[in-house]
Amino acid sequence: MILACDGGYHMPLATALRSIAESNPYLSDHPVFILCDHFPTHLRQEVEASQPSGTFAFHWLDIELSAFHELKSYEGYSKITYARLLIPEILPTQFERVLYLDTDVLVLGDLRPLMEADLGDKSTGAVTDDLDPLRASGRAPELTHMDVARYFNSGVLLMDLRRWRERRIAERALEYLRVHSDARFPDQDALNVACDGDWLALPALANYQGHRRQDLGQLDSETRPIVAHFVTGEKPWIPAKLNPNFGFYNSFRNRTRFSRTVREMAADFMEIQYHRWRNRFRRIAIRVQ
Repeated sequence: MILACDGGYHMPLATALRSIAESNPYLSDHPVFILCDHFPTHLRQEVEASQPSGTFAFHWLDIELSAFHELKSYEGYSKITYARLLIPEILPTQFERVLYLDTDVLVLGDLRPLMEADLGDKSTGAVTDDLDPLRASGRAPELTHMDVARYFNSGVLLMDLRRWRERRIAERALEYLRVHSDARFPDQDALNVACDGDWLALPALANYQGHRRQDLGQLDSETRPIVAHFVTGEKPWIPAKLNPNFGFYNSFRNRTRFSRTVREMAADFMEIQYHRWRNRFRRIAIRVQ
């Protein structure tokens, strides 16, 4: 298993790993690789200490990002998002496949069916992005320039590393980025082009993107996602976003070393109330007009 983030995402990383450990206790001593940039030692120690005893064998890999300095980075995106393109080069050749996860996830189910999925002759397993129907119909103009059969989300990737190396997927993705420096979702767009026709569609619950519509805590075991992915800027740990999963997410966060203090919880409550009332007044003002 492999994740990537810089020091600014230490809390989501610890929370994601905590959710993995609790949902998959059989992963005791499982190797976990963290591709990182500007990640202080004391925060690495806190991330590790946030996990149940005996869980995971951590491997922190400091990434040289100079190859990506020429590439555009939109607000809210860190250059570390490009690190997934380096995975086939960085990991030892004895690793034939790896499950990559973004750090803005909660793992709520058994990862074994996902990790052991039969890819056939495909290099990659991924889940279709929620934007794909809009792209196909022309209602997502930032994606209509992409000539791909389907569009996947790159936050959960099952990677056959041998095929990635043989088919030069990372290299072809970088070539695309150098030409299309204005790509709206840079690494994701590039991987979709490089893997067009070469990826297997995994079940939607392996990368569930509907967190803004559904309180995940209300779902039963049959409908709960394996991996809940908090796409877009409406992250559940940001009170002002009024994400319905604010409380659910914090139930995991509060079992890490980055749990909220009483003062922080009070401040969060006040901010949530403020934004709720502001939204109500806006709706009233629109109706009055």
